[in-house]
Amino acid sequence: MPEVQEVFRMATQKVRPDPGALERQHQQRRQKATRRRLGTYALVAAAMIVGAIFVTRIARTGDGTTPGSGSDRGPTAGPPLVTQLPRSVPGGPLAAGTYRTGSFDPVITFTVGEAWWVGWDHGDGVELSNGALSLEKELETGFVRLSFWDTTTVPFTYGMEQGKAPSDFVAFMRDHSSDVQSLTVEELELGGVPATLLDFKVGVSNPGFSIGLPGISPNVAGFVFAPEESQHWYVLDTDDGQLLINWTIEDTSDDASTRPTAEAAIEDVLATLQLAERP
Repeated sequence: MPEVQEVFRMATQKVRPDPGALERQHQQRRQKATRRRLGTYALVAAAMIVGAIFVTRIARTGDGTTPGSGSDRGPTAGPPLVTQLPRSVPGGPLAAGTYRTGSFDPVITFTVGEAWWVGWDHGDGVELSNGALSLEKELETGFVRLSFWDTTTVPFTYGMEQGKAPSDFVAFMRDHSSDVQSLTVEELELGGVPATLLDFKVGVSNPGFSIGLPGISPNVAGFVFAPEESQHWYVLDTDDGQLLINWTIEDTSDDASTRPTAEAAIEDVLATLQLAERP
């Protein structure tokens, strides 16, 4: 079977390769590797371009201008949002934030944290208006009250005398120093405006004086200068009278233990106080 033997020989013998085949194979491998590297470089470059565009857009302001161009600077931490209080403020919780009340002259702006109330006797729902505003915060025992008074609108009672508040509250207290204990007078600045601070306690034998809330019967609510309460009054002169700001600790017989907490709460609010002329 010579034909079968010849076929078997041809199938099993070594075949000499084409002289250029090996070089062509190496060249094809180098070309594939080069294409892979170019593809990788292209992906990296594309990613870098996208990242640069993203960062640039973040750095730009909303109108497409870049930072560093004067009035076209990007958004920065500006003043807090201010809530305008109406002339008549219903009693109730006061959300943390910055508030302005236009019912006073000068206009008062202040900031409070959590757990402050507007009202009288902490949560009784009394509506305050026409130049009287009371902020209150509960303490471990009792509560602290911070009040603002416009002397042109609040009724004033001293003994049998009833009428408007004194035109000069500092002079009035000096004239009645025999009716108070440990009266101290200090000149300072409050909210960027010159003010006078009066600290005192009312004597037990004092005939009694009080300030009323405009439009509210004294049988419902009003400020009575109680002998057991330390009085702290800031007096500021205005164009048509005086602005009085006072704070007291209410409904507790232990003033000493609650005073540090009360003072800290009051200082936090007074530190934010701003007074400005009515526009």
